Amino acid sequence: MPALSFRLRNVSDQKLVVLQVNARFHTDDNTNPWGEQFITAAGSAGLTPGAATDVLRVAAPHGYTGDGVQLMAPHFAATTVELVANTGASSGRRSASSPSSVRS
Repeated sequence: MPALSFRLRNVSDQKLVVLQVNARFHTDDNTNPWGEQFITAAGSAGLTPGAATDVLRVAAPHGYTGDGVQLMAPHFAATTVELVANTGASSGRRSASSPSSVRS
């Protein structure tokens, strides 16, 4: 299943309180959604200016799994992960979109 590990760094001059991330997994042509995962990156303690989170990991709830998955490798669809981060009551801001290199 597609997965992504990453860190977030606070590049602002303000403490970010309750930092949350939503990851949306889909095929590159956007025809097949793999699913979404919502995580808390920094809770009520927040993320101070210049600080970074520990390594965060998100994974699609659907994908290629099971016996014989390696035989299907030539037929795998390229996968994109879109990350949207929110802090406090702010609206989401798309922060990254990246092809996933993990397809098993």
